[in-house]
Amino acid sequence: MAEMFRPLSARRALDPQSSHALRRFGILVLFMLAWSAVARPQDPLHALALMMSTATILECLFALLRRERFNAAALNHWDGACGFLAIASLAQALV
Repeated sequence: MAEMFRPLSARRALDPQSSHALRRFGILVLFMLAWSAVARPQDPLHALALMMSTATILECLFALLRRERFNAAALNHWDGACGFLAIASLAQALV
């Protein structure tokens, strides 16, 4: 019964590697959103789609170089690549 009243963050704490991966992903997404708005104010979605596609390729390259498993227990560069790919696809669909 005490389990029910604990905050969500206490029930589902992430391991340090997953926390780092989420923090890195969030910072990169915010940076790219700001950069695309400044770089191409007339068409920021096109710039965002291009940057996210490039980030997807780089994340895959980092995952390969670090020999990370695609289906690992902790979040890694493969998960970041999937997130960037999803945002790139959404931005491309909205263009």
